[in-house]
Amino acid sequence: MNATENEIEAVMVLAARIVAKYGETYLPIFQRLEDELSAARADATRLDRAIEIARTMSD
Repeated sequence: MNATENEIEAVMVLAARIVAKYGETYLPIFQRLEDELSAARADATRLDRAIEIARTMSD
């Protein structure tokens, strides 16, 4: 199951609070979430481009 961008962002807020409170030991968790958010956004962009190309080419 893939998390939505909103779900990842919500967990990033929690992770940021943990890093702020407990230190950089927990920074890799925040970094992983940032990477996951970037990947989710890139996938959404690719999907949008694919759909647009398909629509354009079918006309």
